[in-house]
Amino acid sequence: MGRFDSALPDASSLSEFFSFAPVQTYRLSINKATMDRQQRKADLIQFLCTIQRPDFSIEDIDDSQSLIESGLIDSLAMLQIVSYLEETYNIDFRERGVDPGELSSISAILDLIEHPAA
Repeated sequence: MGRFDSALPDASSLSEFFSFAPVQTYRLSINKATMDRQQRKADLIQFLCTIQRPDFSIEDIDDSQSLIESGLIDSLAMLQIVSYLEETYNIDFRERGVDPGELSSISAILDLIEHPAA
């Protein structure tokens, strides 16, 4: 028997030996559904800036203009947009399918975020 063994309680009385209050973990979570449209738009534009073609500026298009036809992104960037929406807003495109019209413009993407089951 070690020199500290006698001071330790047996397993059956550990709860009496350690009287801790239950630990509660609080996590700060942002509910994307409650964010307002302007915040979602700002987040989307920030993301689009990371995938846009370097020779085109996002300031040159309006919300309803086609992202591909305007030259801002190429068709491969649509996959990145799908991935962004799945990760950020939990939209399951495997279940609902991908409709290119829903991803065609900033306005269309915001509508999809606000009404993902439509």
